[in-house]
Amino acid sequence: MRRVLKAKSSDGTSSYSVEFNWDGNRLEVICDCRAGVLGQHCRHKEGLIRGDHSLLSDSSDGPVLNEVVSWVRLSPVGTASTQLKDAEEKLKAAQVAVKAAKKSLENAMRPS
Repeated sequence: MRRVLKAKSSDGTSSYSVEFNWDGNRLEVICDCRAGVLGQHCRHKEGLIRGDHSLLSDSSDGPVLNEVVSWVRLSPVGTASTQLKDAEEKLKAAQVAVKAAKKSLENAMRPS
């Protein structure tokens, strides 16, 4: 099955086409933004596979997005997306810890 959704661009005026091809086992996701054309990770693909309705250019495409998300859950894309989200959360927590440790070090090096 093939579905195409329009995702909002960061400028808010244009949109990109994100194509989903599902064969019952494998999900292929293609975006026509600059990064997508180069075969790279892009926020449009990532957001839509996570079910982010705010990325849709046309809010009436919600039911199609819900169908795509059901495919994601059945495919390796779902597992990989969850792994990425978990890694991003760990990174964010580590960044907060580094900032706190730097502040602690700064305070420790101040004269009393």
